Amino acid sequence: MEIKKVAIDDLNAQLRVKIEAADYSPKVEEVLANYRRTANIPGFRKGKVPAGMIRKMYGKGVLVEEVNKLMQQQVFDYLNEQEMRILGNPIPTEEEIDIDWTEGNDFEFSFEVGLSPDFEVKISAKNKLPWYKIVADDATIDRYCDDLARRYGKMTNVDKSEAEDTLYGKFEALDADGNLLEEGHSNEATLMISAVKDKKLQKGFIGVGPDAIIDFDVMKAFDNNTTEISSMLDIPKEELSDDNKMWRFSVIRVNRMEPAELNQELFDKIFGEGIVEGMEAFRAKVAEDIEKMYAQESERKFLNDATEYILDKTKFDLPDAFLKRWLKTVSENPLTDDQIEAEYAQYQLSTKWQMIENKIAEDNKMEITKEEMMEFAGGAVRQQMLQYGIPEPDEEMVKSTVERVLQNEDEAKRISEEIFSRKLLQHFKETFKLDEKEVTYDEFVKKATK
Repeated sequence: MEIKKVAIDDLNAQLRVKIEAADYSPKVEEVLANYRRTANIPGFRKGKVPAGMIRKMYGKGVLVEEVNKLMQQQVFDYLNEQEMRILGNPIPTEEEIDIDWTEGNDFEFSFEVGLSPDFEVKISAKNKLPWYKIVADDATIDRYCDDLARRYGKMTNVDKSEAEDTLYGKFEALDADGNLLEEGHSNEATLMISAVKDKKLQKGFIGVGPDAIIDFDVMKAFDNNTTEISSMLDIPKEELSDDNKMWRFSVIRVNRMEPAELNQELFDKIFGEGIVEGMEAFRAKVAEDIEKMYAQESERKFLNDATEYILDKTKFDLPDAFLKRWLKTVSENPLTDDQIEAEYAQYQLSTKWQMIENKIAEDNKMEITKEEMMEFAGGAVRQQMLQYGIPEPDEEMVKSTVERVLQNEDEAKRISEEIFSRKLLQHFKETFKLDEKEVTYDEFVKKATK
């Protein structure tokens, strides 16, 4: 067997593969012999079918399969041995080759390969990028404090509804004429006034009290959100349609969340006894929590800025013609040349960035260890258990859950990508010169959406 690389240019090459009869014959004979031992053919005892009949029935198919398997394995091994960095996978050349699949023949195959270009990623402290430190202004702290007060408030019943109230009542199905359906479906449930998307219909739920009756188009009110409507009416989503969109809602009571008073009792309930003392410390703690939340958005913006900067600074070409042909061969659905052209620019950009990421990881030895995967997954599991009211979970339970999570390929891939993203972020923070700017969240949003 012989494989030869023929260079076309710096980004393209051909692999020419020659397979001789001696390379594939032993395997073909082995497979045919096994067929003969196991074949069930009328008129012959098992294992006694003439070898010539087996060869006539299965020989060509076995020959094609075994030659292709051998050829694919040898190409794969060759690429590894030669440490050839390729993009995509080898694809057969466009030359028309009429293969004579006759046992005993030698076979020749030719493949196109797209070669990965050599390039360097050059970033240092000479390169400056903005780092936005988002500070919580008084208006944001006020809103957050109000939200906490409502979250820890108590539910009361009132006589007249306002826009932020919740109504509890009975839904009853109506016919096309607005009459209650005989033996029609009904259900008691809550309705959040603020969740009504149609502003005109929403006004009909404001200023009402117990015993009020409101007929309305439920599909229009909730913007055809079948999941929400299904839950509210207790009807399967697939049964919702324009034929049963009209409903009567009879108000039973109006619920209002009375905000909790911002006092030491509330501070202790939210943060733990004695953690914050007084209103000033409470607002400072709220600001700290807000800024921690904002920090994630700041990091995301910085990572995006770094990505754009490096893509613009790092110039190299790709074997575009090859990649366009390769994309057509791997697409699940047939793609036209026009579709390839329309989508290729985005594919080219993502491919370049993936190559740059790999180069950065290689140059800086960014490896992701099993221990890092387990530690990350363990933190996520403990956080989830904390949300379920288990502050100190059994470590054996955590370990078994982590092992189960990491056995899921999709979850393991997601965790690996998240760890790598964090390593990349840290590398950029340590490498670039950071031009720190203090901004409010509203100012940050304006900069992020430019």
